[in-house]
Amino acid sequence: MLVEGVPVDRFLTAFQWDEAKHPQRRPLKETIENVSAGVALLDEDLKVRVSEFNQMKSVRSALGRKDKGSLAVRDLRGVLPADKYVESENLTTLLAVVNRHHKKEWLSHYESMAQYVVPRSSSLVLEDAEYSLMTVVIFKRTADAFKTAASEKGYQMREYAHMPEGEAPLEQQKSQLEDQYTAKKAELMDWCQTAYSETLGLIVHMVAVRLFIESILRYGLPPCFMAAVVKPHPKQVKRLRAVLADSFGRSQVHWKDSEDAPPGTEEAFPYVSFTLPIQ
Repeated sequence: MLVEGVPVDRFLTAFQWDEAKHPQRRPLKETIENVSAGVALLDEDLKVRVSEFNQMKSVRSALGRKDKGSLAVRDLRGVLPADKYVESENLTTLLAVVNRHHKKEWLSHYESMAQYVVPRSSSLVLEDAEYSLMTVVIFKRTADAFKTAASEKGYQMREYAHMPEGEAPLEQQKSQLEDQYTAKKAELMDWCQTAYSETLGLIVHMVAVRLFIESILRYGLPPCFMAAVVKPHPKQVKRLRAVLADSFGRSQVHWKDSEDAPPGTEEAFPYVSFTLPIQ
């Protein structure tokens, strides 16, 4: 990750106050308010962008599940060829999910399940490991009676709306959505890198202000202190703290050890210290 075009470590060790964005003549209170507002604005923008991305991710996952699973649950859009779909003022096409082992039984008695079933109209559309998807053409006025009779015999009737002309097939929709998802993800990643740079820059300015204020309060006027950036090895933090306390805490009689500090307060040291997580 880069901050203002340079690695994070280099940005911190060579940090310079941005006079253009935060003039030193401006009151500290106003500077802090501007920095806080900038961080809050980036945080709100992040929430909106992540929410939009998660919505697209959910749609992508839902669409991916539509062609998964058995014929009893999967999406059926586009599976019925036009030559097997009959829809008119009086006739309609129904779809039944039949156990593969009961296909012959279905073909032998589907015509008698209700009145006005078109003879020999049932045909196989699709099969999977468990089920066969069968069509049947029937007059609309007895379609409900047929569905009831078929359900009583253990067949599952699937609702089906023929895909309108001009609507993209499921595979094409998935491909289009995948392209949009990839572009949205790349856009979010690019924005996050830019926002990280801006946010860390603002936070470091805030830390610089706090360092100045805390040092004045601790060491008094005129200002006479040095600021340094230290990056300890994770296993050497305690040892480093001990060395710093021994080096800079001898003459500090007015500071309180963290054990004496009230509950909920920040850890206290005999020198001004701020921890800046950058990962």
